Amino acid sequence: MGLDALVQAWPRLRLYTFPPVALLPQVLARVRHDGVHLLLVAPRARGDSPPPPRDVEALGLAPEGDQFLEAGLSSEVVETLLNARAPSTRKLYALKWRLFSLWCAQHEQDPAHCLIGTVGTLWSALHCARWLRPSCKPHLPSWNLLVVLKGLLEAPFEPMESASEKFLTLEMALLLALASLRWVGDLQTLSVAPTCLEFALGMSKAILHPRAGYVPKVPRMAGRPVILQAFCLPSLESAKQEQLHLLCPVRALKNYVHRSDSWHKYPSLFICFGSLNKGNPVTKQRLAHWVVKAITQAYESRDITSPLTVRAHSTRSVASSSALTRGVPLQEIVLRQAGPLRTPLSGFITWT
Repeated sequence: MGLDALVQAWPRLRLYTFPPVALLPQVLARVRHDGVHLLLVAPRARGDSPPPPRDVEALGLAPEGDQFLEAGLSSEVVETLLNARAPSTRKLYALKWRLFSLWCAQHEQDPAHCLIGTVGTLWSALHCARWLRPSCKPHLPSWNLLVVLKGLLEAPFEPMESASEKFLTLEMALLLALASLRWVGDLQTLSVAPTCLEFALGMSKAILHPRAGYVPKVPRMAGRPVILQAFCLPSLESAKQEQLHLLCPVRALKNYVHRSDSWHKYPSLFICFGSLNKGNPVTKQRLAHWVVKAITQAYESRDITSPLTVRAHSTRSVASSSALTRGVPLQEIVLRQAGPLRTPLSGFITWT
């Protein structure tokens, strides 16, 4: 299951376990603390020589959990505290702890009880490595928003009413990412349930809520909806307004919800369109792949070679920069990343 048993709540039953020898002290300390009955199973048959020393295993959040337990907190409270973080945060912590444990094993140190000087030695090594191999991050995005938006106006994305399910889904994912400035994880949890999706009269606005129980990457953003405003309604007066209408996220959302209603198996907004998993909700990784695929396909629609390094996360920076250069106040851009925005979305998706 990939769970750390030392930080999980143990049921009041007669349990058995076969822990590695290196973890026996922690297991016995947990038995004394919780007062549980535990049957220890020897890792080797009687008469065999003791097992050779093993590398120090990564304990995940166990050291932090042990500190809470030693402070007098119950195992249920400790489990709640450790699970209060977003899943991505817990995975990142576990990755860094495994790397630290590996370094401690190579230097014959206990990662949970090492001295401050040991940690200082590691930090010194990391500091030197940063100078030897500095990180190189691109200052400019690898793709052009203007090229992508013009590509969405052409086949295979338009006409939207006759576009395939694949390209309708790709366009919806990209437009929603650009218009909302949200993380892919936030978009993946949006729902089409009647209590989570609402279209305003005249299709002037759409409000989307995440599914119940979703914990976002930034906890203070929990429960905040995604509000999409139609920046160009069907009463068209010029060719430019007609183009803007084709890029309206509310229009795309209405078409996508209507077309996908017949093959929805779950209330998730984004669902698979392939024959094998059609109707099932998508993962964050798959949704991010769709955003990248929509960008590269838009380049191909313009007969332009697509960039090699396109990331779904770059939609937040590209859309924000585009809005800032077109006169949208910086405060409004920050507010959109944290919640609804009062400025029409034409400031985010437009060109001169």
